Amino acid sequence: MTAVGIDTSFTGTGFAIKAEKGFIYKTIKTKPEDFVDDTDRICFIRDEILKSIPVDTDSVYIEDVFVGHGPSAGASLRLALLAGCVRAGLRDKGIKFTIVQPTMVKKYISGKGNVPKDIIIKEVFKKFGIDTNDNNIADAICMASMSWTGYKIEPKVKKPKKAKKEVFE
Repeated sequence: MTAVGIDTSFTGTGFAIKAEKGFIYKTIKTKPEDFVDDTDRICFIRDEILKSIPVDTDSVYIEDVFVGHGPSAGASLRLALLAGCVRAGLRDKGIKFTIVQPTMVKKYISGKGNVPKDIIIKEVFKKFGIDTNDNNIADAICMASMSWTGYKIEPKVKKPKKAKKEVFE
């Protein structure tokens, strides 16, 4: 069995493989000045991911994108474009994948769904003996482990909106 975890990022996508012999991991680093535009950069990251996935991969877990508001909205939208392109590439190659909420990654490794990134890094070292200061690698390692163990992913449930009270006169 081979399992993969992916944490997409423009500056350093975390990529991890879990197999019988342990983990293999890397960061796919990019700089904007090395590409014609965002589309070129996105396609490069997608292609690096696709060629890094072993043919015998059984399961891929990919972290969902957190979409922020306000000043971070533009960066969130760009990251969503990257994640969507990677997902489409996986689908086109016939590679099944599971979307994992960031809170689930945190809960899996720490027991809590709202811990800071430095705690995730610390827990990855404690649980797997992997010393990294890269939170994208730490997340990818967690997801590869989740995938390997068949960790049940809880679907994201939207809370129903409250019905507006209608006033009839």
